[in-house]
Amino acid sequence: YVMDAVYSNGDLEGDNRTVLLTSPGEQYSPYWAPDGATVTFVEEQAPTADLLQLKYPPSGPPTALVTGPEGDLEQEHSPDSTRLVYVRGTSNSSRQIVVRTLATGSEQSLTPKGIHQSPSFSPDGSRLVFSSAMQGNHIEIYVMDAVDGDGDGFGDNLLRLTNTPPNQCSGQPKWSPDGTQILFTHFPNAIS
Repeated sequence: YVMDAVYSNGDLEGDNRTVLLTSPGEQYSPYWAPDGATVTFVEEQAPTADLLQLKYPPSGPPTALVTGPEGDLEQEHSPDSTRLVYVRGTSNSSRQIVVRTLATGSEQSLTPKGIHQSPSFSPDGSRLVFSSAMQGNHIEIYVMDAVDGDGDGFGDNLLRLTNTPPNQCSGQPKWSPDGTQILFTHFPNAIS
């Protein structure tokens, strides 16, 4: 759905509510590209969860960006709308962070298989912040370049920013508009 950010008729719903897509699957995690020309979202039809893109305003069916049996979640466009970072589900509930160039469809995995989540581009699009359980039974916040130039399986210049105690979680990181700070959540006793 899409709607205006105001309501004027007293029914407590945004004006001009419009269905963007009808499908037998469930759609969730919508994300509007910064240029306003496309919307990406996850569509789940068991046993798959695919990452789709829809032109806005809609002029046809969505385009499948990524399909697969394990599901692809948590996407975000780069500030210039040319790339998409997303979390690729892999076997055994493992996840990788992947950057896709939208014009060519080329992809680069920036983390090995593991528990990685919540990737977000820096305001200039050069870096990513994300959370990961690379250190064992706790989830930390990391930053890295949005490319793996040296081929080691990680985005270049990987840096852990938190020192979260065992069985706790630091997650959902987001950059400040000027790129100098990172907002995140902390969950004590989140992992048992």
